[in-house]
Amino acid sequence: MKVICVKNGKGGDGKTVFSLNLAALLAKEGKVLLIDTDPRCHSSNFMIKNENVPVTGTIEKGNLGEWITGKKSADEVIRKSAFSNLDFIACSDDLDDYVKELEKKRIMSMAGRNLKECIEVIEGRYDYVVIDCSQNVTTIDVNVLVASDFALIPVKCGLSSMDGCFEMLDWIEQVQTLNPDLDYKIVMNDREKNKEAEEIENKARGLWNDKVCKTTIRHQSKPLTKSIRTGIPVVYEHRTPSEVKRTTIADDFINLVKELTQYGC
Repeated sequence: MKVICVKNGKGGDGKTVFSLNLAALLAKEGKVLLIDTDPRCHSSNFMIKNENVPVTGTIEKGNLGEWITGKKSADEVIRKSAFSNLDFIACSDDLDDYVKELEKKRIMSMAGRNLKECIEVIEGRYDYVVIDCSQNVTTIDVNVLVASDFALIPVKCGLSSMDGCFEMLDWIEQVQTLNPDLDYKIVMNDREKNKEAEEIENKARGLWNDKVCKTTIRHQSKPLTKSIRTGIPVVYEHRTPSEVKRTTIADDFINLVKELTQYGC
């Protein structure tokens, strides 16, 4: 079972869209669990919109905070999505309260193993676990990095996003003392066709070389807007014969997953 987290030290880099489409594509290859660790709950809201249970049943379902504190078991917090082979665990806006509860009891250790130990319980049930992270670096984020085999860092082609990437790489280096096998790749995400974006991408490739994926995810607002409206990941969208002839952001995600698979992610 591979555990992959999607994280950058800056907001607005498309982490949630990235996580959702990565999970959706991997679900075509095997069983996937998507875990939302962002208290803003963007991926949770997207998945709940398509949850394969009556709306009234979603309230009774557990969340990430209840799982890591031991209040509910994995079976009580894992939800079935409307998409084949794709389950998810929702976050809640009071996640920090659950974390503080653990810290107060001194159960949430510096080693950040709480989430890792939870994930180990479901070993063998899934082929992939994809974790959608917040932009912050908190106790739960350290837990995520300790639990992960691989970190994907989506970087929008802008200077502030580069700063977030530097911050993220610093954190990975620190966490590697706790999780020495943690590997990572950087992905140029939401890449527009202009000179500034080209310069930023060239700078990133010059700095981090083969740690930057060859595949870039293009800026394409129309399919993303439709995806948010319909609640269907862009990689699942039906395409007409004329649309199939044109490459889209969905093709970028498909090519990225192929590249990551070849790399060993």
